[in-house]
Amino acid sequence: MKKIKYIFLVLLIGALQSCDYLDLSPVDSYGISNYWSTKDQAERFIRGLHYRVRERQEIFFKMGELRGGAYLGSNSSLFNQTISDVPAVTNNLTVSNYVIGNWGNFYMDIMQINHAIQSVPGTSALNESEKNYYLGVLHGLRSFYYFHLFRTYGGVPLIETARVMDGSFTPADLNQPRATEEEVFDFLVKDIKASEDYFANDAFTINSTDKSSYWSKAATKMLRAEILLWGCQVKPIGGSSVYSRNVSGDLAAAKQALQDVIDCGKYGFASKTNFEEVFDVTKKNNKEMIFVIRYMLNEKESFFSKFMYPTNTNLVGFADANGVEYKGDNVNPLKLNGTASNYQYKKEFFDTFSADDIRRSATFFDVYKVDGGEAAILLNKYKGELDNDMRKFTNDWPVYRYADLQLMMAEIVALEGGDPAVYINSIRERAYGSAYTTHKYPREGEIAEDAILEERTKEFVAEGKRWYDIRRMKGGKLAKELQISVTGDLVEKHLLWPVDATVMSKDPMVEQTPGY
Repeated sequence: MKKIKYIFLVLLIGALQSCDYLDLSPVDSYGISNYWSTKDQAERFIRGLHYRVRERQEIFFKMGELRGGAYLGSNSSLFNQTISDVPAVTNNLTVSNYVIGNWGNFYMDIMQINHAIQSVPGTSALNESEKNYYLGVLHGLRSFYYFHLFRTYGGVPLIETARVMDGSFTPADLNQPRATEEEVFDFLVKDIKASEDYFANDAFTINSTDKSSYWSKAATKMLRAEILLWGCQVKPIGGSSVYSRNVSGDLAAAKQALQDVIDCGKYGFASKTNFEEVFDVTKKNNKEMIFVIRYMLNEKESFFSKFMYPTNTNLVGFADANGVEYKGDNVNPLKLNGTASNYQYKKEFFDTFSADDIRRSATFFDVYKVDGGEAAILLNKYKGELDNDMRKFTNDWPVYRYADLQLMMAEIVALEGGDPAVYINSIRERAYGSAYTTHKYPREGEIAEDAILEERTKEFVAEGKRWYDIRRMKGGKLAKELQISVTGDLVEKHLLWPVDATVMSKDPMVEQTPGY
């Protein structure tokens, strides 16, 4: 068994190693019994966990975004390339068309986090303050993974220990049934509170050169508010009441968590006039970014090249919104190389953005077929930077930013019966610039929930939030309306995702999501 443990950790370290930015090699031995014997080893391990978070970014995006009704659901783009993940985009998921398999591979990472949670308290290499800091990070990261699983699958296996490391076991011992939705929610509330408690004496510091790409007390506060807000508005599938047993108390706790981030004074809007500046690759770690997944030139690029036009086609046969055809030296205006066109936005979604909205041109790149005028709506938000005259997709991907805080605060205040105008208008003022007074909340007849959802929809395009927002808000009405392939009680059941057959064959204790 010791040999098995030793080999396991060698594989772990090897899998975590990537590059200079997240160099994870321990300073001496890889053996499990003494791996946590230096502070440097602990730091490298936990930085390695952040590398694993980055490796899951595309899955986080798919879980939170694809089903939200904004994407083109045809099998082929206007560039004659296959559209990816159509069963999710069209809300036609089935047992055979599940899009995301093996729980998104999240349990591989959760197991590593569990191992660290078990190891940090017993190491003599860290003082009490350092242990508390790392445990705050670890419980925050674990909650982050489980919250995605919970919102995607409902009840999931709850694994709180690294059981492979615990001693003798048989393969059957590793089988785990799905907990109930209520059990998972209760675990999330407990786990994120543990993170917050471990951070109690921390002054919103980030003890890493990775800055906003390293989990922090502020990230924990944001996640706690988001978990509690979900619990106050969403019901278990088939349930008659929301997860929260104390809605007013949980709303107050969520509001206080957000207020704590405001009061720390370290976060705010990157710019009150320039939306594009928030995502500028030359201004990473701007004060709007609370937690991001980092991409860097010559280190790793994001998957957002898949939203652009393919360079083997370029824009031959297309024109801009003014009818000016792309040709000659301007056939590849974004200087793309090796990109694809696996995702496009619906023209109807693009048209919901007012011409006054600065976010429209900052978010989208719209082109039109010269023959017929059909529109291809592409993503402009994460266009990265030019390197040797070719585009590299190196934007950070925001998980939590200050605009999210403002709109969550608006949601909470509205649910409490208060006036959320100051929070909604903090977003609209930047979005509409000189046209702000025309769009100031409330417009005639506008209600708070509709205004908040509108701003979340337009502010967070491609930030992995749209599906979660329409499940949480308005009683899930918009999410249910997208379930056009099913009827009756299956409409609600299909808000959750099916589990792939491979998972079920490996673990006979796992049951399929109800309704599939």
